[in-house]
Amino acid sequence: MSALRRRQLRGVVVAGLAALGFLWVFAGHAGGQPKGQKEEIARGKLSYRIYCRNCHGAEAKGDGSVASLLKVPPSDLTTIRVRNGGTFPEDRVIAMLDGREEVAAHGSRDMPLWGQVFQEDAANPGVLKPEAAQAKIKDLVAFLKSIQTDAAPAKPGP
Repeated sequence: MSALRRRQLRGVVVAGLAALGFLWVFAGHAGGQPKGQKEEIARGKLSYRIYCRNCHGAEAKGDGSVASLLKVPPSDLTTIRVRNGGTFPEDRVIAMLDGREEVAAHGSRDMPLWGQVFQEDAANPGVLKPEAAQAKIKDLVAFLKSIQTDAAPAKPGP
């Protein structure tokens, strides 16, 4: 990866983390979920928009802007629960996101697509913080759980 591309990617990450911080403070004051859960979902939705939407689509149906360019079509993330017998497999989804379970389209376990980006400290580029990755993954899983439907899956996946 070129130095320019790394700087551009860092800029996107810094902007995303700043937005996550804003959502952390101001999100989730209405609706039926507890405030903390609403905040997790809001942060997860923002992470989804930054890291997942181009492949999985704005509505998480597997129809993102680059989906047609991929060898492995992105799955419909709104039907994870349906594809797993009515239960959202939280531990398995976490393992897919953190690289413990390989997902062909996400890259190898040695270099998951978002592994370093999820761990990198925005204030100190190049410094990795595994706890930051765990927090992002927790938020992303909360968001994915919040968008589950009972519809039959349109795209294959976990």
